[in-house]
Amino acid sequence: MKKIISLSFLLCGLLISTPHSFAQNKKSKKNRKEVVQTQPTQEPEPPTVTEYRKGVKGMRKHPGLINVFENGSNFLFEIPQDLLGKDLLLTSRVATTSNNTATVAGEMPHSPVLITFSVRGDRFYVHKKVYRSVCDSESSLKASFDRNFTNPIWKSYKIKGMSPQGDFLVEMAPLFTSDVKELDPFKKGDTRSSLTGSPVHDLCSILESKSFPKNLQVRSQMGYNTSGEPLTVTMLRNIILLPEKPMRPRLADPRIGYFDERKEYFTDKLDGVTRLAYIKRWNIQPKDSAAYARGETVEPLKPIVFYVDTAIPAKWRPYIKAGILDWNKAFEKIGFKNVMVAKDYP
Repeated sequence: MKKIISLSFLLCGLLISTPHSFAQNKKSKKNRKEVVQTQPTQEPEPPTVTEYRKGVKGMRKHPGLINVFENGSNFLFEIPQDLLGKDLLLTSRVATTSNNTATVAGEMPHSPVLITFSVRGDRFYVHKKVYRSVCDSESSLKASFDRNFTNPIWKSYKIKGMSPQGDFLVEMAPLFTSDVKELDPFKKGDTRSSLTGSPVHDLCSILESKSFPKNLQVRSQMGYNTSGEPLTVTMLRNIILLPEKPMRPRLADPRIGYFDERKEYFTDKLDGVTRLAYIKRWNIQPKDSAAYARGETVEPLKPIVFYVDTAIPAKWRPYIKAGILDWNKAFEKIGFKNVMVAKDYP
């Protein structure tokens, strides 16, 4: 009898204690899991000079704004450290095409892309710059604006190495050879051309790259499959360094026929969000500011140069140049002469 009673008490104790012990054990496991989850992620090690030297070994260097290293069909791009965070313009133009129903040679199917660069660990980032929304720099809204209108990461590429000067060797060729809608030859929203296509990887490659003091130029062959038919285009892309000091914007007036750029303006000096527009114009500055201030007609510091394509028949070129130069009469009304210049393409 005593054995039966003792066994009964033991079973009761187990039944009572087991849920509590199970709960503690479960809680302990949960805590261990939480500790594992909250451990900081290891930041990738930045590339080294040794990796840089190994990466460029045997490659030909083209110096410029962005140094280009070439070995046959392989291209690497050396991004200077002082180029990070600066404003750049990325343009894409059709150089040749096998089907001109989609686009024609010389045309830019898309608006240029305003970009900026950044680096984190072993990754190189291309950001699209936020520019349609602007904020008063002295406004109390500025801190909130900066947190809510960050420049989004558009593309990311592997950093292959770091130069002795601290510049970044980047495998950025896919920007010029892959399917990037902002750089493709297909016009969006044009009812006259509905041609679209998907790229064929084996038919896409960089043909050549040239680097200059203020821009990088990359010529790519792009092959597409368009409704079962092949399309081959040569695209000319440019990454252009913009001036450190932007030109002074001028507000648009609906009574004057300018193309404009519309923006949202945030400030605590006005209620709500203000819609405004700046006109699209050339940055014409007088070569002789004192003479211009006296009311004299002066030449510009930097004229507007149009190059006439050599593909245009020679008998038509003089008339095209005359049409370009005819705009000088309008500039003379505001005190400038020889603003427009027309030249044959070299």
